[in-house]
Amino acid sequence: MNLDLGKIQFYWRMVKNKEDEKCDIPAFLDFEFTYDQELNLIKQNTSDLIMNTLEEVYKYNYNVGYLQDGHDLAEGYANDFLNFFIKNKEKVEIKSIFEIGCGGGYLLKKIKDLGEFKITCLDPSPVALKNKEHFDVVSSFYPCEKFKEKVDLIIHYDVLEHIDNPVEFLNKHKRNLQSDGYIMFAVPDCSEYLEMGDISMVLHEHINYFDKESLELTVQKAGFSNIEVEQSKHGGVLYCFAQNRCDSICLTNSSSKKFIDFKSNYESIQKKIDLLIKQYTQENKQIGFYVPLRALPYISKYDNQNFRFFDDDSGIHKKYFDGFDIAIENFNDLSKDPTDVVFVMSCSFGEKIKDKILSNTSVIKVITLKDIFND
Repeated sequence: MNLDLGKIQFYWRMVKNKEDEKCDIPAFLDFEFTYDQELNLIKQNTSDLIMNTLEEVYKYNYNVGYLQDGHDLAEGYANDFLNFFIKNKEKVEIKSIFEIGCGGGYLLKKIKDLGEFKITCLDPSPVALKNKEHFDVVSSFYPCEKFKEKVDLIIHYDVLEHIDNPVEFLNKHKRNLQSDGYIMFAVPDCSEYLEMGDISMVLHEHINYFDKESLELTVQKAGFSNIEVEQSKHGGVLYCFAQNRCDSICLTNSSSKKFIDFKSNYESIQKKIDLLIKQYTQENKQIGFYVPLRALPYISKYDNQNFRFFDDDSGIHKKYFDGFDIAIENFNDLSKDPTDVVFVMSCSFGEKIKDKILSNTSVIKVITLKDIFND
């Protein structure tokens, strides 16, 4: 059971000058969905090429993700996770913390201010080495032999979706946990995307596309109990807190209905987008995409890239996606030089962005993904 999207843009960075920052990482790679029926989990059907390319990317001096200094999204998402951390910290005693995939240490620096903790962090990227003045740093992928200590809490943010075998990965946490220790982590909440059939969530670096049900089953199968999964109050994130204690596992095979519905809904959305692009192109309308990263899975197949990209993130203004000779513009650029049509590709913030565009620009037509889905 699979869904083949063909070649889509391989996202891992933004560049200021494409000629100055060339590398051997391909700009486009195949992408295919498959289905783990036991976990009721929709995931990427990876290849050796994809996994090897991802491994190379994680070693580069780039801080992958938005929890980093200078990123407009960092503060809101980090503070929301900190509230989840504080709520659960009050229920259990935590003296030692180990973070997997720490990046530049943005989250850990905030956690450090909340109490007296012994903190160790792990990441294979050179970016992580900048944390040495604040924490003990292990430069490696996980699991690794370099870190053999037992801690009270293992945390990670936007890591588990990158792991080819999430059950095995979580189970190996037990090597570094006290017998009554805990795990706390965050993953993208794909619930709404899966229901809609929306592939705007797709990134090659994301292997697993969790909803609440599949995340709970994954953590349970890994041998944890007292599992709490809740949706974030900011953005689309799922938080999990669970104890290193194995209760009886009662997994049952589910039906394939979730995947069948996802595939059918996606094919309907893709067809509608293709028809709209064809219509507006024939009418000589200029087309813009707001939150373009989420547009790329739908439009990577178009050779004629006569589009414009817009985003509110100041950190990517005037930068480029690999494979696209389209500089990212911002809202002021759109106001000064409006397109004829704008597709807003964010599920979480689509209506808010749509209202802002219609209220403050002369753009006549603004279409959100939910407009397309509900049409």
